[in-house]
Amino acid sequence: MKDYPAETSCCGRTKYCPPTSLVVSAVALVGAPDLFQTAEWFGAGGRAFRLTLVSKRFVDLIGKRGWRGIELHEVRENGWSQHAAGNLHPVG
Repeated sequence: MKDYPAETSCCGRTKYCPPTSLVVSAVALVGAPDLFQTAEWFGAGGRAFRLTLVSKRFVDLIGKRGWRGIELHEVRENGWSQHAAGNLHPVG
């Protein structure tokens, strides 16, 4: 993480508050690759990021190969997606 001066120019992209829990509709993932990033950006300034989503198959590969240094969080297929601002959005 780096701190950027206030005078750093804005990139012009829309950024959202990072979700505290994430729900993705299974229909939205049909035909998706095993590893991909969201089109949406989260956070602000130089610390903004896109979420990287992986398939169950990729998670199993990580475990089988014993890869370390990867932090994974489960995504539900239906329910409520809660954003850092406290807003709840139904999905699925």
